[in-house]
Amino acid sequence: MWTLTKQLKSSSNPASLTHSGRWCSSILKPILLSLALLSSICYSQNPSDAVGQLIFTNPETGLISSCSATLVAPNRVATVASCVLSEETSRQAASARVCFTVNGQQTCYGSKEILTHSNYLLSDSVNDANNLAYVILNGSVSGIKPIQELAPKAFERLLAVGLSNAKTLMIGFNTAAIKRHKDNRRSSFEQQGLEYDYVKRRISLETAELIIGENYEGTAVILEQNNQHYLLGMISNTNPDDIVRYYPEENPCDEDPISVWYVDKSKSKKKTEYPIMRSLTQITAYPVAACGMNGFQSERGFTELKCVRMMRKTALESALEKQHPIAMRQQAIMLSQSDDTTDHVIDIYKLLDAAIKAGDARASVIMAELLLEGDVFPRDAKTAEKLLSDVKSADADWLIAKELLKAYSEQDMRSINSELDTRLMQHVKSAAEAGIADAQYFYGRLFQFGIGVDESLSKAYHWYAHSAMQGEPRAQFQIGTMWVDGRSKRAFPHVGYYWIRQAAARGYIRAQNYLALNQQNIDDALDELEFEYSDT
Repeated sequence: MWTLTKQLKSSSNPASLTHSGRWCSSILKPILLSLALLSSICYSQNPSDAVGQLIFTNPETGLISSCSATLVAPNRVATVASCVLSEETSRQAASARVCFTVNGQQTCYGSKEILTHSNYLLSDSVNDANNLAYVILNGSVSGIKPIQELAPKAFERLLAVGLSNAKTLMIGFNTAAIKRHKDNRRSSFEQQGLEYDYVKRRISLETAELIIGENYEGTAVILEQNNQHYLLGMISNTNPDDIVRYYPEENPCDEDPISVWYVDKSKSKKKTEYPIMRSLTQITAYPVAACGMNGFQSERGFTELKCVRMMRKTALESALEKQHPIAMRQQAIMLSQSDDTTDHVIDIYKLLDAAIKAGDARASVIMAELLLEGDVFPRDAKTAEKLLSDVKSADADWLIAKELLKAYSEQDMRSINSELDTRLMQHVKSAAEAGIADAQYFYGRLFQFGIGVDESLSKAYHWYAHSAMQGEPRAQFQIGTMWVDGRSKRAFPHVGYYWIRQAAARGYIRAQNYLALNQQNIDDALDELEFEYSDT
């Protein structure tokens, strides 16, 4: 830098500027190169920095709300329409601000205009396909490189090879945690296993990584290819969107009466705590939504002709013609759940068989499930077992476990033999740790009765509670009676009756009978609780 400054000073003489015209090549060219290098250094290349927090006043409640938004142009961010638009009344936020944080320094930009997809809310079946909004900023964001938009042609190629193995980053804010803890740290983690839904034109993900009941709306799903980052989509919602919890108004216990956090030491050096629950996350496919948005303009290949071609080539009919295994499996599932399933038995079998031969492991699980149920196809446990033996997944483990459980009594489990007990435990454990609620309930049963594991009421409670929070009525009844009787936890009938009522409301006969037979005890316990806290 000192040498360059010295050259500039020595060239300040007007006479030297006209000397052979070499000043431009010897002085100006290095300056321009330096400026280009400086520009690339000053711009953050970290994709996480391009995801900001969108903050606005909720048009329904008047409260401050927020979600994640992704910088796709110097003056424009993309988010989901469900963030800024009320589904009940179609009222939209009037204005917003977007805050980006780079190296601990936060900079916020006001909005000039908020644009939402004109077809959003018009059809329940394609809402996620149209769940897109743009916020035009008052000024251009400096110091952050925008995320490239995945173009229609690139999306076609991606679906042709399948999304499941694509390397993606999920980057965004858990806005529910921000409200609770005032902690607006951005989270980022790698994720695989995404799948495109050819019927609803959205991307889906079954995972136990995202915590049920939290809010990840607008979280960017970024595709990594050849050291480049592209906006593949944004999280629109997660089902179930809530879990069953109990927050007593008066709790004499110092502990949370349903503390069921699981510590996984393998994911990082730090202990990470999260409840083991499976959710289905819906993701708006950005190229699909962007192509369908009226007046959308982009420099990156979103022409009307390319969009029309992409929509045609990524349709279910086109994918079936090309015998895409995921499309064939999705079509088979749709036919198996239709009112006229019996008219399509041969079609269902052919579609699943072709998908299995093409290497789709989930098709093997679906085929095995139908063979075990015996409703669509004649029951064939032997063929189902062979199909499942080639699949390594929690769903396959749970199907195997359900077959093994037929040899046991659910209400009073007794050991059959150590080999069968151990095999059952291994399959149930795998499914339970993947967040399958039914498996978590039975894992609790195994611990309660000591089948394949050492008997432990505390561990039984642990797994019952995971399952109960996901709405499994049998598990809700079990933790309810544990709180009433004081097994595993100290006796606190007020909590116990709450969970038993939850189970009864979901139609569980044992819970309904329990309430009918113990109504006087319940009334007495609640009266006693009210009296105990009347003076506090």
